[in-house]
Amino acid sequence: MSKKTPEVDKKTFELKNIQMNDEKGTFEAVFATTEVVDLDNDKIKKGAIGKQDVIISSYQHSSWNGELPVGKGKVFEKGNEAIVKGTFFLKTMSGKDHYETIKSIGKNQQWSFALQNVDWTYVKENDELFREIKKVTIPEVCPVMKGAGINTRLLDIKNKSKKPEKLKKPGKQPGKSKKPVSKKHKKDFCKQFKKFKEIVDGVETINRKTK
Repeated sequence: MSKKTPEVDKKTFELKNIQMNDEKGTFEAVFATTEVVDLDNDKIKKGAIGKQDVIISSYQHSSWNGELPVGKGKVFEKGNEAIVKGTFFLKTMSGKDHYETIKSIGKNQQWSFALQNVDWTYVKENDELFREIKKVTIPEVCPVMKGAGINTRLLDIKNKSKKPEKLKKPGKQPGKSKKPVSKKHKKDFCKQFKKFKEIVDGVETINRKTK
């Protein structure tokens, strides 16, 4: 039986190649692979994504919490790959900072995208139970700490002063696992992120009091 999830969910992925253009602040990335089960035990069917306009959120989906978006783009499918072509807002401080940071990190930068209105059903193949996604709305894409997608990579990122920079696609990714991220790792990451947020909130409180 097919189910539809209206809530916004988020899925992370890891990039292997990089192409950027400094002239326009544009980039291109493979953000998902269809017809394979990813590390979240999801399989996105070919045609489920199609062509959509997306917002490029600030780091770690911060735009959902009030931070301004840092870019915009379009997603589309090409073969078994879902690709995002985007542009960073280089005239804004946050957009430029994100652009320069992602360019510097290159192939090691990991990304995430938001899923909404997910039409899915459970499927069992070879004793493996997974969620098969038939149709999905993708409102947002952003850089994050940890990835779960299969064979995702940054293809292109461009700037004003230099020619498009291409990085070779690496071989096997160190630490890449076919198994879902363990609950312990998720819990440890959440604890670290919570501590970091408490520190940031404390600094902001002190700054407000001293103004």
